[in-house]
Amino acid sequence: MPYILQLRQDCGPSLPAEDFHYHSGYQLLYVQAGEASLTIIGGKTQAIRAGEMAVINQLELHRVDSQKPYTRTHLLLSPQECMSGIGEKQLFYAFSARPPGFSHVIALEEFQGQAEAILSALADEQQAERPFAQDWALCSVRQLLILVYRLCLRRGDFDSLNPAAFGSVWQAKEYLEQHFTQELSIAQVARDCYMTNSSLDHAFKRFTGFSPKRYLLLCRLAAARELLCAGSTVTEAAQRSGFSDLNNFIRYFRQETGLTPGQFRRRFFACEQGLPLSDPLSPRKE
Repeated sequence: MPYILQLRQDCGPSLPAEDFHYHSGYQLLYVQAGEASLTIIGGKTQAIRAGEMAVINQLELHRVDSQKPYTRTHLLLSPQECMSGIGEKQLFYAFSARPPGFSHVIALEEFQGQAEAILSALADEQQAERPFAQDWALCSVRQLLILVYRLCLRRGDFDSLNPAAFGSVWQAKEYLEQHFTQELSIAQVARDCYMTNSSLDHAFKRFTGFSPKRYLLLCRLAAARELLCAGSTVTEAAQRSGFSDLNNFIRYFRQETGLTPGQFRRRFFACEQGLPLSDPLSPRKE
């Protein structure tokens, strides 16, 4: 299923404690029973209780902890494939918009039964080879995203967003995501969106929670993490993710993750081999 990068259901007396980590796609984490806590690096810790779902994007380093047994479903979506297949940008607000007061945890309320049925059917579909499997998966993902969007809309997550500026902000966001490996000028991006630097900066931060400059940095760091995990050297990862200065890359990487790129790379391969971690990730200091 190209729209679904991963679908996993975990249950048991306890789940292993997680370190700060990231995913290369959009994550939906649904807690069916028990309770867990979600910490976004640089942000606050939030509880995820039974009947609640967390939405996490590909730029957010995070950790999920639990002191008691709980059951969860982890669904990882491909941003590019899903956006291409579904089209409606509003259905991806929950992953893209981070206005003031936004909560990553959403109570499913009366939609809980529908969401559980969709996730269960997706898990069943994943185990079988059936005709039109991709079409079926896309329709199911679309339904799930509609439920999430309705709930975010109900609790007012997007009330503070300016509809008039939305198109320009989304255009700038997509441009940064697609061209972050190049030498970019935020001023030129603003001009291309028919906005001034200050108006783009204000609208962009209102929508995503970040300035365009910081969003560009996060896109580059996310790509660098992926390259390091794929076996690239620190120098290769810096160059291929858009950093022209190796020292700046190492400095920014350490500020964001608490590790140097080399430590992050060693830590990843230690995890892959089941070795003990000597360099745990730590929350970024604001």
